[in-house]
This record gives sequence, C-alpha cells and structure tokens, in this order.
Amino acid sequence: MNTQAATPISRNPFAEGNLSPEGWIATETVDGIRLYRHEIDGSAIPALRAETLFQATPQQIYEIISDYDHFTAFVPQVEKSRILKQAGNTLWVYQRLSFPPPFAARQYVLQSSDQLSRPEKLYFRVNWTLDQEQSRELLGTKDSIPTAFAGFWELRPGQKDHTTATTYAVYLDPGGKLPAWLVDRGTRRLLPALITAIRKKLQRF
Repeated sequence: MNTQAATPISRNPFAEGNLSPEGWIATETVDGIRLYRHEIDGSAIPALRAETLFQATPQQIYEIISDYDHFTAFVPQVEKSRILKQAGNTLWVYQRLSFPPPFAARQYVLQSSDQLSRPEKLYFRVNWTLDQEQSRELLGTKDSIPTAFAGFWELRPGQKDHTTATTYAVYLDPGGKLPAWLVDRGTRRLLPALITAIRKKLQRF
C-alpha cells in the first residue's frame, strides 16, 4: 500500500468528466456539514467535499470566499494570501499554507475563476487550480510548491429566503515527504473548520 502522497494522473480532478458522481462516498456529518470523499486514480489522497446551508445570501457568501486578500484573517492554515493579477473573470493568487512541524509550509500561485457564475440567478461557482508555471516563476523553486491543489465553491439559493446551499470541494497533494494519511486527516479537519470560520465571519455582517 502506498502511504506517500502520490502524483495524481490529473492536476485537477474536478475538471469535467474526471470524477463520477456515484464515486462520492458519504463519511460523516459534523455540525450540519455533510462530508464526502472520492478516490483518485493514481493517488493515495482522495478528493473531499463538504455540503452545508449558510444563513446568508449567495452574494454574501461569494464576497467572503472570493476575498483572497483577507484570507489570513479567517481561513485556517493560510499564512499569506494576496491577489497578484486579474484578467477578466480570472485571478492569480499567491498563498502560503502552513503545516504542523516538522513539515515545511507550502506556497504557490492559484488560478481562480468565477466565469461559470450567474449572479442574476444568485448562482456562484468559483473554481481554482494550481498554476505550476506561475508558482515556479514567482518562487524560483519547486521544493515548497504542492504537487496538486484544486477545488471549487458552488453557491445557490436555499429553499428558505436568506439561505445558501453550499458545496465546497478540494483536492490537495502537497508533495514532499508528507505521508498521505496525514494529508487526508488534515484536509478532513480543515473542511469543517473552514465552514465554521465562515459562519463566524457572517455574524459580523
């Protein structure tokens, strides 16, 4: 059995057609957050998904999850985050992600797009994926750059007014010597922590 974080076949398993809908397996429900996992061919690390209902409008949630310049104020493990450039609906975002000692932090450039969003219908979709070329150009080294990092947010109106049915999915292979079981456990903990952090931020609105 491979216990080391392995290089996935696809850098972005969420690209259209890469993951079968029936491949998502429910694992647990924590504080109203339903968690799922999906095995990835060629990788010891699964993709993870969280579903929940926020007591806020899709526009309010979108403003929070797209506010990359302020991620360090509320997103767990994000030590640095800033928008580098923008072209239309696409942003390039530098981030530094911390891991527990003795493992080194990871830093990278993400390419984030909300091109599929339809604000007039209160539907928002934010996709992001690791930009290896921009990461190496900015950082000058591949040692601290993850092997793969991709995910998405999907926001749509809930059945009741002023609510948002939310899906968050992520696949992270940090590479290096981080064992797959540790990455899996850490990411599984991160999903509920992130949802909880957004709930707390909404209380300040």
